[in-house]
Amino acid sequence: MEECPRRVRVALRTVPAAYEVGFDVDKDQVYVSYAVGSDVAAMVDVIQRNAGFKAWKKAEGWPGRETIDAIEVLPR
Repeated sequence: MEECPRRVRVALRTVPAAYEVGFDVDKDQVYVSYAVGSDVAAMVDVIQRNAGFKAWKKAEGWPGRETIDAIEVLPR
């Protein structure tokens, strides 16, 4: 499972608006924090193209932080 989070982190590093990413590996979910007014569709496209899997915007907000396996600030 580590391969998928790594590919997502690498893909999101190319998106200046994305600044934090978290993973819930039990539910196969990824949570991304991004700047207000960002082009979310473009971000989804970057994940699909560069991380190699279908992504979609499911909901606004994150679940409780205690349910997230790993939270990382994306390096610039």
